[in-house]
Amino acid sequence: MNVYEILEVLSLLIILSYILDLIAHKINFPSVLLLIGTGVIIKLVCNYFNFPIYDFSDIIPVLGTIGLILIVFEGALDLEISKKKIRLTLWAFFAALGVLVITNLVLAMLFQIVTIESFYKCLLNALPFSVISSAIAIPSVTKLAEESKEFIIFESSFSDILGIVFFNFLISTTTFEASSFVKLGADMLLLVFLAVVCSLILAFVLSRLRHSVKFFLIIAILIFVFATGKIFHLSTLLVILVFGLMLKNLSKFNKYFKYEGYKEDFKNLHMVTYESTFLVKTFFFLIFGYIIDLNELANWTVFKNGIMIFTGILFCRFLFLYVFSRKSIFPELFISPRGLITILLYFMLPEELKLPEVNMALLMFVILSTNVTMLIGIFAGSKAPIEEFDSVLINESFETSWDKEETDV
Repeated sequence: MNVYEILEVLSLLIILSYILDLIAHKINFPSVLLLIGTGVIIKLVCNYFNFPIYDFSDIIPVLGTIGLILIVFEGALDLEISKKKIRLTLWAFFAALGVLVITNLVLAMLFQIVTIESFYKCLLNALPFSVISSAIAIPSVTKLAEESKEFIIFESSFSDILGIVFFNFLISTTTFEASSFVKLGADMLLLVFLAVVCSLILAFVLSRLRHSVKFFLIIAILIFVFATGKIFHLSTLLVILVFGLMLKNLSKFNKYFKYEGYKEDFKNLHMVTYESTFLVKTFFFLIFGYIIDLNELANWTVFKNGIMIFTGILFCRFLFLYVFSRKSIFPELFISPRGLITILLYFMLPEELKLPEVNMALLMFVILSTNVTMLIGIFAGSKAPIEEFDSVLINESFETSWDKEETDV
């Protein structure tokens, strides 16, 4: 293909993705599933007409990482923090942590029964399937009640962050001792401190920039911070979440920053982030669909293992929410899709630690099954009244102190 043909193909794919996105919003269907399906169809067409088949496997981790950063950042830019939402935020964190840990342990035990491998190896391979994908969850819950939507955005973002933290922990720790968990706790505290400090610095830099090009500079800095954190095995995705939350709520602190053009800059940054996310997500899921082997997807072993994983995911989520949530667990029970983060963590697994049974076809099966289940939750939740989330994990003292009228800091 020459340069102009490549440009034509890329342009047509973006146009097609835009049309699919419009259709997805119209029928309340996850656009990523349409993109994956389109990638599969493109592969079939290429095979039918004997077109060259390209290997894009090396591109997937890069696009996935950038997409994850942008999606979490975009989701954070939509969340307004108030004292009344402290309890909701804490509940979302505990839910993300509890569901992640329980699901990972249960799936690891199931993997060990099936493969007879070491528990450590099974735990590591089960982790990608234990993390909720914010890339799919965040754009899909726009029609839910406001509090349900915010809970899902927080929970899925926390799940991504905690998933990467635990992944780094498992990669660097082969034996589980008390000292290992103490170090993990210390790293988490350090990470929170660094996230707040980095976010303050970035917000100050953005408020002082006068150059006409500054939003892609900020995004580039966020990507650099995330990549640097990965080198030192730190989940600096938390920096992206905290920075996005700070920008969204900067009006409450503006007397300290004295950011005169805040409203206009925030609007423009939100638009740049949204369109960048759309572009990266388009090519990521198209390529993922393109590299899937449909013959493997039809394999009985894949189907059997996929059903086992899907059942384990749903059971663990139901168990945690049922035990710790005082209110109805619907539609939140069904909204735990797997997607970008699952694929990304799978590609980050060292080859010598991968289980032969865990392959691209199994990823696809779990992604499809959890997304179809999510649709049920979305259709049910869009008609449900707004209900206040609650948790027995959160002290009742929050209720009296945080329900007063909010004032600027």
